[in-house]
Amino acid sequence: DSRHAVIDAIKTRSTSPGWPQTLIFPEGTTTNGRALITFKPGAFMPGVPVQPCLVTYPRPAGGLHPGWVGATSAPQLVWRLCSQLVNRVHVRFLPVYVPTA
Repeated sequence: DSRHAVIDAIKTRSTSPGWPQTLIFPEGTTTNGRALITFKPGAFMPGVPVQPCLVTYPRPAGGLHPGWVGATSAPQLVWRLCSQLVNRVHVRFLPVYVPTA
């Protein structure tokens, strides 16, 4: 099962000193940014500390949202992003979370 393989890879990489930190989007998808959706449990299964980050994309009036939602294809998304003069992203680091069993 591919889900189990992903969870095993997350466990291996997050506990192995040979791997750098792993970036995971625990929602498993993207949204329009209007709501927080349920996280998938795989990111928290290794039990190692997690550094949550809040990523937002402020847009100027009339600007396009860079989120990959709906039936947008990858080429359409790239075209939309490249057709804007400026694309901004805000990253806010939240307190470290340590999962418990």
